[in-house]
Amino acid sequence: MRRASTSSTRRATPTSAARSSGSCPIVVVNKIDRSDARAAEVLDEVFELFLTLDANDEQLDFPILYASGRGGYASESPDAREGTLEPLFKTIVSHVPTPGLDEEAPFTFLATLLDRDNFIGRILTGRVQSGTVKVNQPIHALDMDGKVIETGRASKLLAFRSTRRRCRCASPSTTARWRAAKAAR
Repeated sequence: MRRASTSSTRRATPTSAARSSGSCPIVVVNKIDRSDARAAEVLDEVFELFLTLDANDEQLDFPILYASGRGGYASESPDAREGTLEPLFKTIVSHVPTPGLDEEAPFTFLATLLDRDNFIGRILTGRVQSGTVKVNQPIHALDMDGKVIETGRASKLLAFRSTRRRCRCASPSTTARWRAAKAAR
């Protein structure tokens, strides 16, 4: 997508969208284990990119990690050549805010994937937008105008933990992805 600017034509990118929303980046310079690694040059290019995108001071004060995807490590030091990805996960947890969802609001769920299981029935995978849901609670499918197009119940709730699904009795709205099995009435 291209937008016209008075001085030049600039492309809208995920980086510019995140910057305009006020999100603060985490910069990971990858492939530092290679002999031709140029971590300092890449970091300068990233900084110039954010300056070009009119990032504010808070966004320019981004955390920096140096990593090797092949080696399976990340570090705050560009000289590291071994370790784990734990520094990356800790940085994400400490810098990315939790979703500001209202647990007192009515339950809303944005389904992004529809699946079917012969034992469970229809399975909806998506994200809890607000509220909570419990097993056997009535749920409704709405169209884009908010009209009820189908009714059913949440027969089983499963939360993703890594690549595994775990059974739940209720859905805390802070969980990013949920699978809700829906039985038609």
